[in-house]
Amino acid sequence: LGVFSIVGAKMGIKARELFGVGADMLDVTTYAGTKPPYSCLNDGIQVSTGATLGMGTIHLATHRKTQPMAIFTYKDRSFRISLKKEYLEKVDADIEEGIMKFGLMDDGYWKLIRHNALKYWAEWDRNKIFDIEEISHKN
Repeated sequence: LGVFSIVGAKMGIKARELFGVGADMLDVTTYAGTKPPYSCLNDGIQVSTGATLGMGTIHLATHRKTQPMAIFTYKDRSFRISLKKEYLEKVDADIEEGIMKFGLMDDGYWKLIRHNALKYWAEWDRNKIFDIEEISHKN
């Protein structure tokens, strides 16, 4: 259980709320890349939206810098959702603290990450932690 998988789950839930749709209804393009820690965002998005690589409803953008951001689309509407800067800085600082204290291969590091992930799940309000922008589709 990682911090960015929690952020991704909250992001996907927020996206479903914005569109007022259930699972398996959204098309997602994620900018989280394929390498941890940001790539764990993809796991949370898949769990919370039902969009999967296998179904072809989640896509990994490769032409931009990796970041905890995704574009969610339903029919002709899209929203770009990204973790606000202050929350990203908190996560990055917590991860760095864990690496400095334990190193990446130590159980202590992973226990700290799990602890922080559960704390973020309980304390961070999905209505406050994201920058959300509706993207216009030009015909």
